[in-house]
Amino acid sequence: MQRRNLRLRPLTRCALLAIPAIIVTSGLPLAPTPAPPPRIETAAVRLAGQGAASDRALVRLAPDAGVIDPAQPARSGWAARVALPNHGQMVGLTWTGAGEVQLELRSHDARAWSDWVQLDSGADEAPDAPEGRGVKGIGPIWVGEGTDLIDLRVRAGSLAQLTMHSLESVEPRSARAGISAASAAASPPSLIPRADWGARPWSYSTSGCENGPRYATPRLAIVHHTVNTNSYSAEQADDLVRGIQAFHIDAEGYCDIAYNFVIDRFGRRFEARAGGADRGVVGGHARGFNTGTIGVALLGDFSKTGAPAVMGASLDDLLTWKFFIHGIDSRAIVGFVSGCSTEGGYRCKYPGGTMAVLPTVIVHGDVTYTGCPGQAASFAPTLRRDVSPQVLRSGPFHPIAGWQPAPDRPALLTLDRWGGIHPAGSASSVSAAFGWPGFAIARGIAGTPEGGYVLDGYGGLAEFGTAAPRQSPVYWRGWDIARSIAMVNDRAGYVLDGWGGVHAFGGALPATGGPYWPGWDIARDVATLPAGTGGYVLDGWGGVHAFGAAPKVSGGPYWQGWDIARAVALRPDGPGGYVLDGFGGLHPFGGAPPMTVSRYAQGQDVFRDVVVVPGGGAYVLDWNGFVWPAGNAAPVTTSLTWTDFDLAAGLLVGP
Repeated sequence: MQRRNLRLRPLTRCALLAIPAIIVTSGLPLAPTPAPPPRIETAAVRLAGQGAASDRALVRLAPDAGVIDPAQPARSGWAARVALPNHGQMVGLTWTGAGEVQLELRSHDARAWSDWVQLDSGADEAPDAPEGRGVKGIGPIWVGEGTDLIDLRVRAGSLAQLTMHSLESVEPRSARAGISAASAAASPPSLIPRADWGARPWSYSTSGCENGPRYATPRLAIVHHTVNTNSYSAEQADDLVRGIQAFHIDAEGYCDIAYNFVIDRFGRRFEARAGGADRGVVGGHARGFNTGTIGVALLGDFSKTGAPAVMGASLDDLLTWKFFIHGIDSRAIVGFVSGCSTEGGYRCKYPGGTMAVLPTVIVHGDVTYTGCPGQAASFAPTLRRDVSPQVLRSGPFHPIAGWQPAPDRPALLTLDRWGGIHPAGSASSVSAAFGWPGFAIARGIAGTPEGGYVLDGYGGLAEFGTAAPRQSPVYWRGWDIARSIAMVNDRAGYVLDGWGGVHAFGGALPATGGPYWPGWDIARDVATLPAGTGGYVLDGWGGVHAFGAAPKVSGGPYWQGWDIARAVALRPDGPGGYVLDGFGGLHPFGGAPPMTVSRYAQGQDVFRDVVVVPGGGAYVLDWNGFVWPAGNAAPVTTSLTWTDFDLAAGLLVGP
C-alpha cells in the first residue's frame, strides 16, 4: 500500500435496496490455498492523567510544549510527540472527563510531516449501557504505512487517562491483499459478509456483552460518516473497517463494531455488527438512539465535500431492502423516546425520556450535537422520497417478515388498494395468494374466523387465510363499481355496488327495502346486523339507509351535496353505530354514545375506514395506512404504512 496517497484524516465515529430479501455474497476473490485471516494488532501508549504509571518513556515532548506532568490531565496548551510502538497505520485516542474537547494531530514518516488535522471527539456516537467502558474516544485515524511519530496537542478541554492506541492491519502475504478492486465493480444486490472482511467475533468476554447481540424492531435509519480519508483504495477499505472494529472493542469496550452496516466509496456494503443483517440488531452508533434504529456509516470524510453518487445509490438499495423486511415507511414521521444519559458529562440533544418526533431516515446530527454526516446529509431527503415507492414495487402484499405482534393489543388487519393485507396490533402476518401491485383495484375487506375475503372493484371475491372460496353474486368485468363487502357469518355476506345495490351471497337473506340510485355512484359502505337479518348502506353525504329487518336510523350526520362520508360501523355489543367522515370525525347514530378519534385532520379528506371493538372503543384507518384509536381503545402499531400514496382501502378486526 502507498503511504502518502492516504493523507492524514480522522476516522472518528461521526460515524442509510430494490434489493430482494435474500442476501448474496459479493463474490470476493480468495486465495487458492487456505491462509491465515487478516487481523489487527494494537498497542496502547498512556499519555497523560494516568498518575506515575504513565508511559513517559514513549512520549517525547514537542519543542514548544514546555514541561508536562504526566500525572495531570491534558488541558489546553498540552502537546506531546509520541513514538509509535508498532507499525501502526491507524491511531485512536481515549480519555475520561466531562465537557467537549478540541484536539489536533499530525503524523510523520521518513519523508515529511503531514498537515495538522482537527479531530472531532465523536462523544455522541456510543452504545447505551451496559455496553462500553464509559470512556470517550476519537478514532481510528488513518495515518498510513511508515508512520513513526505522532504529534498531538490539546486546544480545549480536560482529558484524564489520555491514551493513544496504535493499530496495524496485518494480512499474511499468502492471503488476499484486502478486498480486491474487482469487488468494487460488483453490482447489487450484495453484502460483504463479516467473514470476508476479517471481522472478529462478538466479544462475549467484554463486560455487558455476555448475552450476545440484542434485538429490537427497527423504526428508523441513522446515517453517519467515519471521517477518514476519501482516497483509500479498494484493497484498503477492509483495513479501515477492521480498524474501526478493533478500536471499538479493545479501546472503548464495545461488544462489536458500533454500526450495523458500513458503505465504502465504491458503493460496497459491509455487514458490520454481528447478529444478522436481516434482523433488528441493536447497534452502538448513536447514544440514546441505538435501540430500534439502523446505523449505517459512510466510509469517508464528508465534512466539506459531498459523498460520491455511488454511495447514495448503495444507501438507497440497502434501505429499500431493510425497510421492506421491517415494514418501515420512508416518508413517515415517528415518535421516538430518547434513552440519552448525561452520565460521564455527555450532552443530550433530547434528554432521556423525552419524545423526539423524527422522519424515518435521519442523519446523526438530527439526534445529537454533531455535524455528522456532513454534506452526505444531502442523501436523506432523496432517500425519504424514493425508498417507499421501491418498497411498494417490491410487493407490499407479501407478509412482513420482521413483524412482531403486540399480544396486549387487539388484532387488526389493514388492506391496501393493491390487495395487500397487513397486520396491526396483535394480529399475525397473513398469507394471501393474490395481489395486484400497481393496480389500485381492491375495494373492501371482510373477515371470518378462518381468514376472510377481499373485494375487487369488478365485484370479484378473493379469499385469504384458510377461508373457503366463495362465488361473488355479481361480476362487472372492466367496470369499477363494487364498493364494499360485509359478512354475516363465515360463509354468507353482501357485496355493495356504487348505486346502492346490495347483493347477497353464501345463503345470506335477500337485501330488501334498501336504497338504490341507478347511474349515481354515491353508495360508500355496507354494514350488517350481528343476527344477519339486515343492515345499513352509507351514502357519500352521510345518510344511513336500512335494508332487511334493520330498524331505521335515528340521528346521525348529513351533509347535503357534500361527498365526505367514508365508512359505517355497528357496535358489536350494543345498539347503533358510527359514521366516519373524511376528516376523522365519528358521528353516532341509533343510540350509540359519542366517541372521539385521537387524530382529527380538519379540511383534509384522509380517513378511509372504521371498526368498533368490544368495550366501547374503535379504530379508524387513514389514507397512509396508520390506525388511530378512538374512545377508550389502546394505541396499536401497524406493520406497514404508505405515506403520501393514498393506498389504504380497508380495516378489519382480525381473526
